[in-house]
Amino acid sequence: MKSLVTLIKLYTRQLDEKRREMVVLEQKKLQLEAALERLREELKREQAIAASSQEARYSYSSYAKSNNERQQKFIQSISEVDIKIYTLTHTISLLYSEIKKFEIASNNKKRQVEQEETRKEDIRLADIALKAHMKREEEDTNS
Repeated sequence: MKSLVTLIKLYTRQLDEKRREMVVLEQKKLQLEAALERLREELKREQAIAASSQEARYSYSSYAKSNNERQQKFIQSISEVDIKIYTLTHTISLLYSEIKKFEIASNNKKRQVEQEETRKEDIRLADIALKAHMKREEEDTNS
């Protein structure tokens, strides 16, 4: 039973570590999404400036291309983080299932031990009662 408790502790630590990793990945995804949104807003502002200024129109094309490439890199990074989050979610689910399996086994073992102790106590009490009954019968026959 000690080995089950040890396994539960081990898997719980691993689960906690994976949950911390998940928090880091989710924060990273939020940062990437915020950066992507800033790029999109920046592109809109530059479009407005280019529409109002002849000189800005000349450089807008190369800026828009550069901005689009950076957006694509952020989108790719977000996709990679999403894949890591998906994989980590699966790992967390497996760890949680293992912990529950070990906890159920541990509880079943405890219940078996308790039942065995109760059975032994019942046998001991029955033996005491039998001896007391036999002693009373012996005393009754002797009197």
